[in-house]
Amino acid sequence: MNFPVSIITDLDLKPIEFYKGEICYFKITSEINEEISTLYEFEKPLIELTEHIYIQMGNLISKSKTLYGKSIEEKYSGVKRKEKFKEISENIVRIVQTKESFFEEKKQIECEKLKKKFYHNIEKTKVFVSQPWTLEHSIANSFLMEDLENILLEVHYSDRKKIEFFKNNWNDIENKEERAVSIYSFLLEKNVSKAIVAQKFAEYLLLNKERMTTQILEDEALKHIVNAIKHVTGGEDSGV
Repeated sequence: MNFPVSIITDLDLKPIEFYKGEICYFKITSEINEEISTLYEFEKPLIELTEHIYIQMGNLISKSKTLYGKSIEEKYSGVKRKEKFKEISENIVRIVQTKESFFEEKKQIECEKLKKKFYHNIEKTKVFVSQPWTLEHSIANSFLMEDLENILLEVHYSDRKKIEFFKNNWNDIENKEERAVSIYSFLLEKNVSKAIVAQKFAEYLLLNKERMTTQILEDEALKHIVNAIKHVTGGEDSGV
């Protein structure tokens, strides 16, 4: 068809700040892999375990069980098997202690998968990705952070004391990334209606569009949305 199409999608990777100091987005070395294979009483370590970026420890434990678990199932049964798997999991947590993060690499890998899935650069189709998490998180991470906070609280609470309580808590968070995570987590945990928030937020933007236009165009967290609109409307830089 060869006409411009923009696809906006979420990367859906939780940022490092979400895990609050837990080990996340990590790889394991061949030495640690060998230790893990020994825990499973496996004859020889399998290289597949070192080829992944693990988001959380549970992902590594699950993958290791898939690769090595057969040896435990063959040697143990019933309660002993269950206890052995539990012991192995606890030991994996103990031996994997790393501070190196592969978050950026994981983002790039998942982003390329999405672009391939949705035909990026096939004819005039382009894919624009909310990174690293979702559209709502991108807005929370932009200059619109406090505006989104206010709308979320007003939609969910009628009690001014509760609104002030959460607002003060967010104001106390100095790290912008942590604050954005807290805002979006509030939306999810409190089951705030996304539809009502979207309506209120759209109304707010319309009422303040002259004041906000330049900031929206310049904000890095919103750039993918701006570029998606430019691409399908023949904007000033529709070749993005």
